[in-house]
Amino acid sequence: MPDVDQDAVSDEAIAAFAHYTKEGYENVTGNARGGRRWDPAANADRDMTTAEKDKGIQTLADLVTHWGSMPKFAGNTVYRVVHEKKGIDELALNASMTKLNPTSTSVALDWARVGKDKTSCKITVVPGAAAKGPVDTRAVSTYTHEGEILLPPGTRFEKTGTDGPYATFTATIPTA
Repeated sequence: MPDVDQDAVSDEAIAAFAHYTKEGYENVTGNARGGRRWDPAANADRDMTTAEKDKGIQTLADLVTHWGSMPKFAGNTVYRVVHEKKGIDELALNASMTKLNPTSTSVALDWARVGKDKTSCKITVVPGAAAKGPVDTRAVSTYTHEGEILLPPGTRFEKTGTDGPYATFTATIPTA
C-alpha cells in the first residue's frame, strides 16, 4: 500500500477521496446514471433528491480538483466486477465507451463479489496524462481491503475479448 506524504497531499485532497470511497460514491454514480441511485433499503434504484444531485456534483468537482496530488497507481492491470449486460459489459467486441464519472477498480479481483448475473473484468490500463492517471486510494479509503484504484473521469473502455473467466478491456486514460 502506498504511503500518503502528508506534505505533498493536502488534507482537503485526502478528505475528498475518503468521502468519495464512503458516502460520496452513490451520488456521483447516480448523477452519471441520469439522476437515479441505488437505495439499499428498497433494494432498488430510485430518483435522487436535488440535495443528493448537488452533493454528487460537488464530490466529483472535489475529486477532479485534487486528482493530480493523490498517489498514482503504478501498475497496468486492474479488476472490476459488473452486472452482466450492463455498463461496459454491454459493449460488443472492439466497441468502446467513455465514462464521465470515476471508475472504481481493484488491484485484485474480490471473488466474493462474483456470482449470479455478474461478470469479472480484467482491465489493462493505457496511460494518458500523468496528472490524470489512475489514483491509488488504498491509503485513504474507508474500505482499504478493497484495494481500490480509481480511473479518472473521461476514461475510454474498449472490450477486447476474454481471458479465462474474465471479460477483457483496455482503459485509455484521458490525455488532457
